[in-house]
Amino acid sequence: MTNTEVITIKAIDETLAQPVYSFLRLPSVDIEVSKAVQQALDEFQSVDNAAGRDAARWLQQCALPEYETSRTTLLLGHGRIAGFHSLASQHVEMDSDERGLIGLRADRARVPATLTTWIAKDPRTGASGKELFLHARRQRQEGDRISGLSDPRARRLRQ
Repeated sequence: MTNTEVITIKAIDETLAQPVYSFLRLPSVDIEVSKAVQQALDEFQSVDNAAGRDAARWLQQCALPEYETSRTTLLLGHGRIAGFHSLASQHVEMDSDERGLIGLRADRARVPATLTTWIAKDPRTGASGKELFLHARRQRQEGDRISGLSDPRARRLRQ
């Protein structure tokens, strides 16, 4: 797998055709999607339940327009989107016990956090759901590190 990087639609097109799976972050909405990318988006399916259908619908209809608030990474290869995850930055409220666990000041109730807002895998592919989950987790931890919530004790609350 390659490292996640901000890339162009042309790179997504090229990656779709590869015989291996790679993680690539969706570009911003101002880049026009190609027919191949639109087809891959339209054909994405997740598990056949309400959550799976909602995840597929979100990817198809919202992932590009919501780029400014949620960063979406695709797992691509073998001509399709095998899975995706989307992360967003937020502030979360913590009670005094939670703040004490990670060594935060008593007056700091709101802390920055990187949240996994969506994650889904197409069950028709041979892609690893575990690898998709772990990739999202690593990206989330990097977001937390950048936002200042990188204390190893904080990870216990998130795992």
